[in-house]
Parts: sequence; structure tokens; C-alpha cells
Amino acid sequence: MRIGIGYDSIKALLIAVDDEPHALESIKRYASKISFLNLKATFEDALEALEYLKNNPVDLVFLDINMPDITGMDFAKMLPPTTGFIFATAYSKYAVDAFQMNAVDYLMKPYGLSRFLQACEKAHQVIKKESANSDFIFVKEGYDWVRVSIEDLLYVESDGNYLTF
Repeated sequence: MRIGIGYDSIKALLIAVDDEPHALESIKRYASKISFLNLKATFEDALEALEYLKNNPVDLVFLDINMPDITGMDFAKMLPPTTGFIFATAYSKYAVDAFQMNAVDYLMKPYGLSRFLQACEKAHQVIKKESANSDFIFVKEGYDWVRVSIEDLLYVESDGNYLTF
């Protein structure tokens, strides 16, 4: 079952970074139930996630805070300003810092599907608002929606019911 609550077809591209495999499995399971999420990858190693982000921009990152090598707080500071992030952690003491960093939300482990959905809805509203004011469009490719930067477009050609970008 997929959850969609009257949303348009914009899908948020998502990754998750957590050194606990069980936490990543929960995020995978929950994300698969939410129609406006497209979970692209999960990482137990924050350095691997940073490498991935060099060539694969995303809209949203779920982050644990207490991780080896790079903390979630430090990781969030390295994200582009257009990438939203949600902390999913067992530590309440970082919540104020997280919101001062403009985190979309702060989930306390263990959390259930309803709390996960609530955080994702907040993120989706931010993404929709930003997409309305940004220099990109969403293009349907098969069953997926792909974000295309206006500056990357060379031309748009109509061919009956199809468009070529």
C-alpha cells in the first residue's frame, strides 16, 4: 500500500544516512509506503553518502546524528542549501541545534510510520514551495518524475502527445 494524500506528482528524491542497519531498514520500509518519496540510496557510511551526493543531487536527506567519522550535524552543514534534511536520532539534546540549522524536522527513535509521514509531509510542502519558485521543471519519464534544470535545456520539441527535451 502506498500513501498519497492529495499530492501532485512531484516526488522528493531522498537518501538516508545512518550507521545502524536496522534504522535504514525502517526508513526503506516507511519510504516505500509514501507515494511522493523516491528513496534513491541508503548509506551506513557518511563519507560514501557525501561522495554519492557529488553526482546525484537529492531533495531530502534523513540523517542520524551520532555517526563515526562525520556527525549528522557536520554532514548537514555540507549539504547544498536547497537540500532539506530531517534528523532521525535517539538524542533529544540536539533538537534545538537542528532547528537552528533549518532542519525540516527532528525524529526521535524509535518512531512509527505516522511520525515519519508527518515529517515527510513537512518536507514535501517545502519542496513543492521551492519548486514553484525555482528554475527547474519536473518531466515525466515512464512512471517517474525527473527534475530538469531550465539552464540544462537546449530545446523542447513537440511530437504529438510526446515532448523531447
